[in-house]
Amino acid sequence: MSLGWRSLTTPLPGSDILFAVLIQKMCAHLLDGLSRALERGSRLLFFASIGMTPHAELRARVVRRWEHFGAGPAEIDSGWLPWEQTLVQRFVRQRDRILIVGCGSGRDFLPFASRGHEVCGVDPIGLSIERARKALQERALTGTLTKGFIEDVEIQGEFDVIWFSWYAYSYIFGSRLRRAVLEKMV
Repeated sequence: MSLGWRSLTTPLPGSDILFAVLIQKMCAHLLDGLSRALERGSRLLFFASIGMTPHAELRARVVRRWEHFGAGPAEIDSGWLPWEQTLVQRFVRQRDRILIVGCGSGRDFLPFASRGHEVCGVDPIGLSIERARKALQERALTGTLTKGFIEDVEIQGEFDVIWFSWYAYSYIFGSRLRRAVLEKMV
């Protein structure tokens, strides 16, 4: 049997489909790698921009980012996330005094107050604090709500539990400031 030049260049039956599938898989692999690289680059640029942004502007961005979060009654009443429920069941005793950093409109504040805890909440967003106050009033619950960034407000008394709400710890910019906040609370 002779394998001449002509036989090597003549496509085999179905080879055009195999070639198309191969090209498609290669393109998908390349695009996946490119998307991961762009995602990493995007994160790098994001953190670089944060590092170059004045502290006051970072705080203003935090307020703009969270101003309308959890504004509706369904969000306020949604309560703890499943993993938060697990934490509460394992570590929070019945009459613990609780400080909630980033208390927002009350999603995690209200369940603690309804369980009879003495609860204090701190949040930099005035609208959220007002929503939480209204929610407490509507449910005949009590608690102390303070508008401000945790690094600026004066903490009154001692707490058995210090609860950082969703993402709140990450909005304390810089490791020195985070350490100072933690030292202030203990």
